[in-house]
Amino acid sequence: MTSLHLTFQTKDGQSSFSNVCLRSTDGCTLHPLAYALEDDEPVLSAQFLLRYPLLIIGELVVDNALVFGGVTVDESKKDRNGNAPIEMAKAIRIFYLLESSFEAERWIDVFLEHMDNYRSNSSRLFWTSSKSLASEMERNSTLLIPFMPWTAMVLLVFCMAACSSRDVVRSQPWIGFFAMLNASMSTVAAMALLLYLRYPFLPLVFIMPFLVVSIGTDNMFLMLKSWRLAQEPDMELR
Repeated sequence: MTSLHLTFQTKDGQSSFSNVCLRSTDGCTLHPLAYALEDDEPVLSAQFLLRYPLLIIGELVVDNALVFGGVTVDESKKDRNGNAPIEMAKAIRIFYLLESSFEAERWIDVFLEHMDNYRSNSSRLFWTSSKSLASEMERNSTLLIPFMPWTAMVLLVFCMAACSSRDVVRSQPWIGFFAMLNASMSTVAAMALLLYLRYPFLPLVFIMPFLVVSIGTDNMFLMLKSWRLAQEPDMELR
């Protein structure tokens, strides 16, 4: 599993991890533990690197606190810097750094596609990448589209009900309706204008309509609350 990333490559075979990794003078930039786990005898190679919270090799200092989680150490073998051998770790996080290029983006797409179908009986595997959040937002936007009309209807009914009261004079359900209409129309107009001008934006912007509608609705409730708290003038008796 530790060398799984080496098996991923694009369909044309031109992009593999060794081609898109962030390179230094000695090759790909990886955590020393990642190199050790790729060895033919990973147990022997990794045991010298299992120190917590810091691994000090000569002048090289590696922060293992970012790599290991749920750590149990041998307190009796602490060195003068407070670092001790790791007896057990419930989680290991390994970073793989890539260069900023189009080929690296293609490789990430292949990585995410394969990891969705990967299963392991010996461990639980979690992964993320620079494109994970954007991909998740795109997927959620596609899945939520069928529920949008019902969600808008429920929100509209709630706003109108919240603006109603038993006092017929002070009950203003239409304020809730037009507040929702105003926020929705302004959001649609702004998004349509940006799309018409072909303005580039990230997939994360897909959540903007929900934020604008929620802020507009919140302002409507603040206005209604201020109006209801206003002092009622005495009625002139005639």
